[in-house]
Amino acid sequence: MTEKEPMWPDEMDAAERVRHVALTRTEARNAGWIAEEADVSRDTAVKYLNRMVDQGDLKKLETGDGTSYRPDTVTQFLKEVRQLAESHTLDELTQEAQRHRGRNRLVERDVRRRIAPSPAPEHRR
Repeated sequence: MTEKEPMWPDEMDAAERVRHVALTRTEARNAGWIAEEADVSRDTAVKYLNRMVDQGDLKKLETGDGTSYRPDTVTQFLKEVRQLAESHTLDELTQEAQRHRGRNRLVERDVRRRIAPSPAPEHRR
């Protein structure tokens, strides 16, 4: 019997591993899959996943195949906004937003030009 090499840092406990696996998925996954990825038992995964659902970090989906979990996109978005607000000044954020608006206008003009219908050629009789 071969022993599996641990892929997690020693300082990461079971809760941190489950949290990391659950929050870095782009599609819903069941507790068994998350448990295997996090190197914990299914029961341990369910305990931490349900805690994350209660905290608003995950959404719990009941399907014909059972229960799956996926990150709550609103909560993730708000956490990212908070991190930006805490790590940048209002002036920095305003300047960055203005740069993005300018870029978006250029892209929008380019897209409109590319998809705008060409004028129909005039037919001569």
